[in-house]
Amino acid sequence: METYTPIMNDDYLRYADLLLQHHRLLCAGRQESEEIESIEDEMTALWDRLDTVQRASLSGLGSDQNWIRRNGSPPPKGKTHDEVTPQDVDSLNRSLNAKDWHAFLHYIRICQSLFPNNFLAHIRSIAWTNLGLPQISSPFWDFAADLQPKAGLIAFQAIAIAERMNINDGLDRARKIVQEPDNHPVLAVVFAISMLLEKVKTILSDNEIRDYSKVLKSTLERLKKETHENLDFLMIQQIAGLCYQSLGEIDEANKFYDIGLAIEPENTQLLFARGVLLSKYNPEESVKSFSRAAE
Repeated sequence: METYTPIMNDDYLRYADLLLQHHRLLCAGRQESEEIESIEDEMTALWDRLDTVQRASLSGLGSDQNWIRRNGSPPPKGKTHDEVTPQDVDSLNRSLNAKDWHAFLHYIRICQSLFPNNFLAHIRSIAWTNLGLPQISSPFWDFAADLQPKAGLIAFQAIAIAERMNINDGLDRARKIVQEPDNHPVLAVVFAISMLLEKVKTILSDNEIRDYSKVLKSTLERLKKETHENLDFLMIQQIAGLCYQSLGEIDEANKFYDIGLAIEPENTQLLFARGVLLSKYNPEESVKSFSRAAE
């Protein structure tokens, strides 16, 4: 039986990382730089040390990155919609059901003409995240967020992984979102503010903190219109509470935790966040909150 799962040894992981660096340089228009030449030289040297399965996997990754740089246009040699066979689709479904992510990535390339680009970007980001390589998934999360600007959870994932891989990249993305809050889903804006307050509050001016507070309040006003349709509602309550906690507005923070808990009384994350908040101000209620979270 053919396998699509490579040995993810040091050579494989290094080549994948070089592909990511190469992709980012190309996206930045630096294809003629000395840096990209150095990366290509190292990739050439590494290639001879990879086996057939590793090469196939990494070639596929490179192809998927090319797909992002082409803004989602189909690969020149890919199967058209009519060329995809029922056997191809069956193999895709079996690999997904088995959570065989390398095989799934292989078959989604074969079947990609059947799916919209937003699905392809999202599912590839999930696959690489589940393979334990969030840095490789990051460009796919970014592309998915660009393709689905109203999808709060995808935007949240894109910011979170960007920050996890490179703190400055994550903060830059957060600042851009806060500068144009109306162009982004509520969850993305609130999380961006939370990240900025957590990571750089000590160097923010009073005016900047006030500005973030204004953006936070105006963004949360949008929830009055979105509440019944917004699938991210509970997560927004939790992050909003953390934002207000960072701003020292304890009553406001507690209000948002209570809003979330009124909808889902046993939500562990909200109970824990509320317990941390109350630990300094109401120890007795804090213990109750922690106890409920632990149940």
